[in-house]
Amino acid sequence: QMDMDVSSFQQMKLIQFVVMNVISEVIQKHHYPFVTQINDLILCLINVNPDRKSSFELDIQEAFQKGQSFLQEHFQLYCTATLSNVHHDIESISIAYKETLDTLEYGFIVGKEDFMHYKSIQEEEIGEYYYPITEEQKIINCIKAGDSEQAMHIIDTILVKNHCLIHNQSFFASYLFFDISATIIKTLYELSFDQKESMIENIELAEHLNHNKTLSDFKENIAIVIEQACERIKKYNEEHTTPFGKEIKAFVQANYQNEALNISFIAGASRVPSFLCIKAL
Repeated sequence: QMDMDVSSFQQMKLIQFVVMNVISEVIQKHHYPFVTQINDLILCLINVNPDRKSSFELDIQEAFQKGQSFLQEHFQLYCTATLSNVHHDIESISIAYKETLDTLEYGFIVGKEDFMHYKSIQEEEIGEYYYPITEEQKIINCIKAGDSEQAMHIIDTILVKNHCLIHNQSFFASYLFFDISATIIKTLYELSFDQKESMIENIELAEHLNHNKTLSDFKENIAIVIEQACERIKKYNEEHTTPFGKEIKAFVQANYQNEALNISFIAGASRVPSFLCIKAL
């Protein structure tokens, strides 16, 4: 238990000292660590033991888990660790450092806060702008169905696939923010049709999308907008849906990820005229 009379700066220095020593202790069981500090991050350069080259990644992951358990149990500290690819010369230290930072940023985007390897994010990323109309339609369908969790899952996937492009050419982040925000605003407008009061509320809700300085801000704000929009949809549906409407909406909720979903598709499955399905929705 840390003394509350100790200043915040001293507490931070003490925490860093503890973490650095724990890292060194758990890694040196099999390999040769050099631990230092850069800004608010703790950096560990590891010379790989030639006799354990084949098990290096597993060794480091197990060392992290052991250190994490110790820090949680004795100091109530939780750490995030990222591992670069293996490099073979001193000149590549800066590359390894950049790889760890890229992986850390990736973790913040997708919400991972544990142990991550740079190699794993390379496998998930693509090198071109990714926001196909099929993904946009899935987001729209999820919001209309009131499924905020699935909508955010799709957006998370899009952010992950664009991570490499955004990191190397940051102006693409603005394009992606704009495209996804436009999808949300368009969906909110459609949901407000013939509902003047609801339209005003949705416009106010959409203003959350204008206050994004970072990718993390964008993700947080868009999650707020989608969650509130889905709650309003659920509430409105409960208050205004007829038995036939409930049947149609249940069908939509069960099939909203189907790219072929439209009024004709619903009418065909329900064996009723299209105009009745439109009224039910």
